[in-house]
Amino acid sequence: MNADREPIAIVGAGAVFPGAGSAAELWRNVLAGFDAISEVPPGRWDPALYYDPDAYARAPESDRFYCRRGGFVDELATFDPARFGILPAAVRGMEPDQLLALRTAGDAIADAGGDERLPDRSRIGVVIGRGGYITPGVARYDQRVRTSHQVTGILAELMPDLGRERLAEIRRAFCERLGPDGADAPIGLVPSLAASRIAGTFDLHGPAYTLDAACASSLLAVEHAVRALRGGQADAMLAGAVHHAHHATLWSVFSQLRALSPSETIRPFDRAADGTLLAEGTGMILLKRLSDAERAGDRIHAVILGAGSSSDGRAASIMSPLVDGQVLAVERAWRDAGLDPAAPGAVGLVEAHGPAPRRATRRSWRRCAACSARAARRSGSAPSSR
Repeated sequence: MNADREPIAIVGAGAVFPGAGSAAELWRNVLAGFDAISEVPPGRWDPALYYDPDAYARAPESDRFYCRRGGFVDELATFDPARFGILPAAVRGMEPDQLLALRTAGDAIADAGGDERLPDRSRIGVVIGRGGYITPGVARYDQRVRTSHQVTGILAELMPDLGRERLAEIRRAFCERLGPDGADAPIGLVPSLAASRIAGTFDLHGPAYTLDAACASSLLAVEHAVRALRGGQADAMLAGAVHHAHHATLWSVFSQLRALSPSETIRPFDRAADGTLLAEGTGMILLKRLSDAERAGDRIHAVILGAGSSSDGRAASIMSPLVDGQVLAVERAWRDAGLDPAAPGAVGLVEAHGPAPRRATRRSWRRCAACSARAARRSGSAPSSR
């Protein structure tokens, strides 16, 4: 078999998503059609301060959000520091996404049979997708380092009689409300260390890095892992993505872009679609070459035959991606798999990114239709509208 097209087996999976604390629970929710959307927990941002359903009808305001519903993992975001050799005192100052990425990586390894079933650890790598949004730990750190001085500076201007000692007292009180300021806190805030922490914890010596491709981060991480396995860089790869950034600034950005649903309901591929909803989660899979997995007697969840990616090149706007660019990625994936999408039975399920704004929904439908039409032209058959 051509090594460039060798099938890749998924032998382990871990997940933390709204309403699902494991990959198995997530799949049960999918089959049951479970709706995990809820109102934002007050601990994320205060709806009494920011939420205004009438804000959608006005010009965008940075501190007024017209949507307050999304997907949250609060009650499921548990982490056992002893399991990973981390001091409990160090956990409070670390980013939740680093801890949950580590937890789901451990769950994926456990799902694959545990540490003892891993191949040579010098040949295992990690690729994690992670967005560059401001996260809770970084937000607290910024407030401690910068905002605390801004607050006391403004107070000194407006109320000069406070004096230096009183201002220092106010700053200390402000910082104390942010939580402990340990010497080991900064290392838990470096975003690129999400993959490195996993590699260090499990003593993995293959390539380990974090990437950011927005909504495509997890898929690109899997593609990189597939290439590493096919190219002989590694014998196993942990791949996935993490997103737990529900800071108020993120909601502000999406509100000002008018990307969120004013009806607070997400309806992908529906004529009534009026926007997306923000959600969070972490997913991780353990990958091996199919031949290696079969030889080791691994349980195989699924097989990846091909992967493809592309960029849109020049478009009218960075917020208006071209359908042709998206079609190119799909065609490259089919070609990488060595399959013909027009062949009978070639397509059993199409899972698409459905962000739900009207324009994005139309582009997703056009992408699927274009792929179907091109495949039909090559085969000489008529495309189906089903």
